[in-house]
Amino acid sequence: MAAAILPKLPAYCVATTTLLTEPKRTAHAVRQHQITREGATREHKAALIEGATQLLGKGLDKNPVTTGVVIDEVEADNCGVAGETVTVRRARGA
Repeated sequence: MAAAILPKLPAYCVATTTLLTEPKRTAHAVRQHQITREGATREHKAALIEGATQLLGKGLDKNPVTTGVVIDEVEADNCGVAGETVTVRRARGA
């Protein structure tokens, strides 16, 4: 289901979901995505926000009105996959 809803970004992306509760209120979800700084346009980010909101609505039955999405952009040297920085992997063509 996620592949159909979330856009394909031209960057490495890590996502986490946090369910927050406040006294006398229903739980709401905050989805945080960390993506590498280059390659994601405003349109990509808007699609990611929309898709993540839909995913939480369908997957966890969360109200879209109380669902938050945060996108943090990080430098490719500041994140890695399989023990290497994204910069090194991209230079190698991985």
